[in-house]
Amino acid sequence: MRDWVLKRADLSPFLEYLSEKWKLMAPQRRGELFEFRELHDTSELRLDYPTTMIPPSRLFLPDGEVLYRFRAEDPASAEAAPQEKPMAVVGIHTCDLEGISIMDEIFLSAPADRAYANQREGALLIGMECSAPCLDESLCADKQTFHTERTYDLLLIPVSEDHFLVRGRTSLGNDVADGSGFFRPATHSDRAELDEFRGSQARKFRPKFGLSADELSAQVRSSWDDLLWRAQSRLCLSCGACNVVCPTCHCFVTRDHLPLSERDCGTRNRHWTGCQLENFAVVAGGENFREEKSNRLRHRVFKKEVYGMDRFGRSGCVGCGRCGHFCPAEIRLVEIFSQISGKEVAHA
Repeated sequence: MRDWVLKRADLSPFLEYLSEKWKLMAPQRRGELFEFRELHDTSELRLDYPTTMIPPSRLFLPDGEVLYRFRAEDPASAEAAPQEKPMAVVGIHTCDLEGISIMDEIFLSAPADRAYANQREGALLIGMECSAPCLDESLCADKQTFHTERTYDLLLIPVSEDHFLVRGRTSLGNDVADGSGFFRPATHSDRAELDEFRGSQARKFRPKFGLSADELSAQVRSSWDDLLWRAQSRLCLSCGACNVVCPTCHCFVTRDHLPLSERDCGTRNRHWTGCQLENFAVVAGGENFREEKSNRLRHRVFKKEVYGMDRFGRSGCVGCGRCGHFCPAEIRLVEIFSQISGKEVAHA
């Protein structure tokens, strides 16, 4: 771990330096929303964004990505899609870095998902700490995800209006900082600024429930037969928006697209899907083993708070608040956890 300082005035030339080797992805405004997309003009960069609708973890699991190309008459001809220029993703909030970390555990554990691994290979992740919660629905203080030591290569910490203190976690990140010529090593006075910033963060990031991850998981596990699932699900539209905007939802289907001409190649594509969709759990013979909306809603929360803890030893929810913020029916985890735990929501 090394600490650096980057002047804000040097951020744009630094990004131009990165674009020579990487495909530069960064938060930008689109209408009333913000999204991570390729950055062609550094003046369009918006590091002050509250949150994006689609999380940056989806950059490594894009909807509709081509997994294989093949000739219909020759199954042995199947070839994986070639790797594109690696991405440098800039300005990833720490909760979203945690989301990418969980996706890495899912898709890079043996047997690794080849397409995801290709997207991640050579990627440079530049995170950014928030100075205050983004949304009323945010649970980053409860989940302790407004800090992270996972996944990033470089982490921007906005300690001053003039400059960032930058943490280099990996050899790749430190080599980029050192080789670019835009960074200087941090001094004791720079680290004193960090202490002041941390103090300000502690005053602004206040837990809503005060439950540890293990305590919340136990509360959720004991709620299997609770009537709240049926009550909350009456609002649900089964639109799947919560699945799409979640940084750690990872369910997908594959579809083969066959060419009209035998001379052309077909493709096998990966498409997003989600457990809240009405037909998600339909199996052969037409049986739907989660036909009730209440069962689907309960499954989504259990997947994050119970099964995630069982599998990874940590919650599958990173506290970003997107699922409640972008839910057209305003179903919010904050309220569900409040009912399950019997604790009144603070600072919601």
